[in-house]
Amino acid sequence: VPEASALYRKGVEAQRQGLAEQNMQAAAYFRQAVAVDADYAAAWGALALAYRHLLETGRPEDDPPTTAAWDRSAADRALKLDPHNADARVALVLIRPYFRNRTAMERDFREALRAHPDHWLLRSNPGRILGEVGRWNEALDPLRRATAIDPFLPIARAREAIALWGSGDLQAAEAAFDAAAARWPGHPAIWYARVDFLALTGQPGAAIALVEQTGMRPRFQRPGRLRRDRDAGMGAAEPRTGTGDGYGCSRASRRFRFERHGGSVPGCAGQRRRRVRASGPLLRNG
Repeated sequence: VPEASALYRKGVEAQRQGLAEQNMQAAAYFRQAVAVDADYAAAWGALALAYRHLLETGRPEDDPPTTAAWDRSAADRALKLDPHNADARVALVLIRPYFRNRTAMERDFREALRAHPDHWLLRSNPGRILGEVGRWNEALDPLRRATAIDPFLPIARAREAIALWGSGDLQAAEAAFDAAAARWPGHPAIWYARVDFLALTGQPGAAIALVEQTGMRPRFQRPGRLRRDRDAGMGAAEPRTGTGDGYGCSRASRRFRFERHGGSVPGCAGQRRRRVRASGPLLRNG
């Protein structure tokens, strides 16, 4: 049905940025598409994946169990129409929380990849999981494969740059951040990660300068967020606390990292990186 196909294409394009507003808009387009054509398997699968993204980037007032239920329902509908629908399968794999489920998710990703080797999110998320437990060198290969599938996805480019940083290849990480920022200067996934990179790799002045460039900031800011980012740049220039990690882990920057992150963060041993959200920081899933 041409009208449904047009709505589906609009949804796919909206979803590419990985931002909260665009994810909500994409879900709306996909809902319209299946309203026009109830047997449109691709739109049902895309809707399931959109609900999965909304679990991370949706509004604070949204109810996660309700969103998850809609996710499963749309995925089931897609798979009944097309048992090989990639988006529906990915949505069901990703609906499980990462915490305490890493081994099972890695198994599910491997199984799904055998059927859908060119789905960028299936390629990217094993790398994300590896990075979140500090296995940055292992994370690089799946993240690079994801970027190769579609080099014009800002979330994929941000993840690859972060993994390069975590692996210790600072020159390649800096080049990757610079290239991504040149194409998407105000994208939250890239902007926030780049501020971190600059502040925590001996370039606090550049981090402060980036924060103070009002025209380059992401559109949405949480109260006090910019002040904390600037403080991180200032703190990175303070004397080190003897952590021995070689990245200038001052008391202020260590405190900043602890407050801001939760998982493994490149550059400061023993700190945990908070899983970031695309409406402010990085997407959890992709």
